[in-house]
Amino acid sequence: RRYDILVSTLADITYDMEHAHDSEEKRAYEHERAETALALERLQHSPYAGLSLSNYRKLFTDRSFIKAIFNTIAITLMGLSLQLVIAMSIALSLTRPFHGKGFFRTIVLTPLGIPTIVSATIMTYIFDTAGYLNEVLYQLGLLGEVPIDWAQGGWLSICMVVFADTWKVLPLMVLLFIAGLEAIPQSVHEASQIDG
Repeated sequence: RRYDILVSTLADITYDMEHAHDSEEKRAYEHERAETALALERLQHSPYAGLSLSNYRKLFTDRSFIKAIFNTIAITLMGLSLQLVIAMSIALSLTRPFHGKGFFRTIVLTPLGIPTIVSATIMTYIFDTAGYLNEVLYQLGLLGEVPIDWAQGGWLSICMVVFADTWKVLPLMVLLFIAGLEAIPQSVHEASQIDG
């Protein structure tokens, strides 16, 4: 974009210089044209000109970017592991007949119907320094006078994000596992009919 602007400016200055009325105006345009040409030449010879991977080299040597990648991988691995175990356990429970199964399914699927912004607001009420989690820990005697700042960074914040993500995504995973588990007996029955 900067290259296009400089080329366009150079063309405009050249046009104005050709149509200048007196020599002083022409000298001013020549000076401006020389500065623009120099800026264009510097841009063409800069290390970021043309096709280059130097921006990626700069990015992957940035400590904050490396830390962000590590945090993303940690949240993904922890979240998926936790979600798979809990969702499969709930799905296995919900495929068996028991009293109150419909009510329990409704409770499990409730987070799926809540908009993300509302979920985020709920999580701030839970994990705030004056939130419900700190209050419960204080009432149980597990917390002193100083509340835990869950958003301070590090593993506490990673665990907070994993919890929030698990709460939001878990119903969808439970639905997928229930669909798969309920399809297995049907496919086994169809296969036995084909063989028989």
